[in-house]
This record gives sequence, structure tokens and C-alpha cells, in this order.
Amino acid sequence: MTLLLQLLPAFAAGAILGVLFFYGLWLTIKDIDQVRHPAVRMLGSMLLRLSLVLAGLYGVGYYSGFTGVVVAACGFMLARLFVVKRIAPGLPAYSPSSTPSRALTQKNSGVDT
Repeated sequence: MTLLLQLLPAFAAGAILGVLFFYGLWLTIKDIDQVRHPAVRMLGSMLLRLSLVLAGLYGVGYYSGFTGVVVAACGFMLARLFVVKRIAPGLPAYSPSSTPSRALTQKNSGVDT
């Protein structure tokens, strides 16, 4: 029980970091076509989001160890599912048929007639 109570803050920190990361990504690409320099905006956003997540995971690792980082990573991934469902409720969080490798193999596997 004490291990669960020790890892619960790590999970919460990972979930909060994930929500901030993926919501920030959505805010970045939402109106990217209206920005004068989209590459600068994407690069700046990526660096800001990545540094936030790395600093957060470093803090979790400092206080909770490697197990805390793994639990925080699980919270981060669950936050991705939450943000995707919140932003685009009609879209699936992951669709195996939409992966590029499968689409390429299906497209090129037929015989031209």
C-alpha cells in the first residue's frame, strides 16, 4: 500500500505533463497555416514542450527513482488518449489501418491489370 501511495504522485505528474504536452501540440498546429513563419513556431513549441516534459521527468526521477519515471511515462501515455478523445471525439485514438507501412504494403501488393 505504501508503494502505491509513493507512486501515485509520479503517475499524476506524468498525466499532467502529458496533458500539457499534447494540448500544447494541439494549440500549436491548430492555426499553423495562419502564422507567418510556421517552422519557427513548430520548432519553438517543440523545444518548449520537450524541455518541460524532460524537466518534469527528471524531477520525478529525482524523487521517485526509475520506477517513478516508468509510472510517470504510463500516466503520460494515458494523458495522450484523454487529450485525443477530448479534442477530436469522433476520431479514434489509434487506428492500425492508418499506419504508413500498412497503407504502402496494401497499395503496392495488388497486380496491375
